[in-house]
Formats: sequence, structure tokens, C-alpha cells
Amino acid sequence: YGPALDHSHDLYHSWGQWMEGWLRTGTLPPRARTAEGARRFADAMWANAGVLASELHGHLDLTGVRRVLDLGGSTGRLAVALCQAEPALEVTVVDRAEAVALGPERVAPTGTADRIHFVEGDYHAVEVEPVWDLVLLSNVLHQELAPAAAALVQRAASALGPGGRVAVVEFAIDEARHELLSGALF
Repeated sequence: YGPALDHSHDLYHSWGQWMEGWLRTGTLPPRARTAEGARRFADAMWANAGVLASELHGHLDLTGVRRVLDLGGSTGRLAVALCQAEPALEVTVVDRAEAVALGPERVAPTGTADRIHFVEGDYHAVEVEPVWDLVLLSNVLHQELAPAAAALVQRAASALGPGGRVAVVEFAIDEARHELLSGALF
């Protein structure tokens, strides 16, 4: 939980400025991070994704899946889990420069580094060919306004090859707003 607490501390200070910009302009400005802030964010995403990683394979039918595009996949924790579960799988992770820079060192000790490729870019704009068997959107939609989230899902769908599919992993909040603990806490 330590990395998540460090990241939450960073968010406490930045969200106020970020949301103020959104309220004023109607758009979400990009959040700048220091090198240390980027590392804390990467540590938190790696730790948080570890919980998902242990369950993800059991929830995805990977039959016939060989090429995965992970949009916003940070330093590749879910890519590692998928590659460890399916030896023939290759994953391309697209994310911001600071995540992509840290990704190779994260995946190196996992035995999957030769099958995980990192591409620096904005997942809203990076060029993607329609060749992917699976496009993964994991915990990225909650940081988008509704029109941008819908456009990102459409973008993911347009990157699919024949028979491909999009998988969305995201926080969920129930009607009572307290039964699904991780979503409620977030």
C-alpha cells in the first residue's frame, strides 16, 4: 500500500488545480509530473495492477489471442501477467514517456521482456494499425470526461483485427456507493 499512499499524497495537491482547470475550461489539462512524481506514480500503478494481474487471466478468454495492445498500460504489469499466462502472447504497451522509460526495468526480471514492447505516446493520438486480437483499456477511462472516454473505446475498437475484442478493466461503483469497496474508496 505504500506506493499507493505516496501517489495519493501527490494527487491531493494536484487534483485541486487539475479540477479547477476543468471547471474553468471544460477540458482536463495534462498533469505534469516531476521525475520523482513519475516514479511514485509508476510504483503505485505497478502495485495496484498486481492485484488485477492475479485475476485478469481468469476473466479474459485469450483463445486465439496472440497480439495485445495495452493502451495506457503504464510500466507493463498487466502485460507481464498476460505473457506469463500465455507463452505465445506479445503485448505492446502505449503510454506517456515517463511510464515507457520505466517499463523495461520493471519487466526485465519477469522473463517476459522479449514479448513486451513499449511505445511512447498519447493513447488518444498514437497511430495504431487494425491488427490487434485484444485491446486492453485498464483503469484509464475514469480519468477521462465522458466524450473522451467514449472516443477512446471507439479508438480501441478501430484497432482490432478480424475477430478481435476490447477489454475494459475499470473501477465500479454500485448504486448504494459502498458495496464495491475499491470503487467506493477511489
